[in-house]
Amino acid sequence: MLFTPSLIKKLFTFFLLYLISSNLFAFPIDTLPEFPTKGHGNKWVELGIGGSIGSHNVSDFNRNFWNPPDERITTQSINFTGSYNYGLERGWIGIGFKGSLGTVSFEEEIVNQTGFTYTAIGSYAVVEQKLVGFAAGFLFISNEDESYFYEDDLYPILNIRIGNISSYYVDIVCFDEYGMGTFPQPNFSIGIINYGFDDPSGMRKARFGAASIGGETAVTIGFRHPISQAPLLFDGAVFYSFGQFIANIGIRYRFDMSWK
Repeated sequence: MLFTPSLIKKLFTFFLLYLISSNLFAFPIDTLPEFPTKGHGNKWVELGIGGSIGSHNVSDFNRNFWNPPDERITTQSINFTGSYNYGLERGWIGIGFKGSLGTVSFEEEIVNQTGFTYTAIGSYAVVEQKLVGFAAGFLFISNEDESYFYEDDLYPILNIRIGNISSYYVDIVCFDEYGMGTFPQPNFSIGIINYGFDDPSGMRKARFGAASIGGETAVTIGFRHPISQAPLLFDGAVFYSFGQFIANIGIRYRFDMSWK
């Protein structure tokens, strides 16, 4: 096989770090344009597409086993997101959707299966203020075989932020945020250090924290930054622990609707 999971992982990490460094230092912060989230009454639509790859261990993967083995699985998906937002005096409110099409592959065959495909779709509402932010919704996962752990079910989308969005803050995230990943691993992460680059629009962010992948702790690094002078966002995240790796990367575009 020309592109092994190990090679894909290295290429993905290199590409992510390249985009982070190039977009961070290409333009001084004060030369970038102000985006439509700044201003009471502004309206904008945000659309995005991204991808996810990963490889991790899962215990209790198949509910048909009384003593299930640890199973090594790899995942890949194409992810979509969209939202409609309205600017407040010190933040914004919005409603949005998330979706994903992906595959799960097993390292070892289980019950005559080597993997399955899945779809995910969900919606959420968000309220962002200067010192606190909150998003909540549901994500519905559907796969071809309900005997596996990720059977048809609803998963909560949750994002809580405490602190100044334009400087330092802490956040708690379930099935949401950086890189637009929607596969249910990692299912939880906490951003211990978030930095907002003095940008109340939320278009420039950096995140360092911890996540749960298959019940084990992983380090997470996330980043969001405009590309060039357009309201086009690069959005990415890497989750890593010994033997476990998940990466999400995406592009978002903001359409200013304030003229309507």
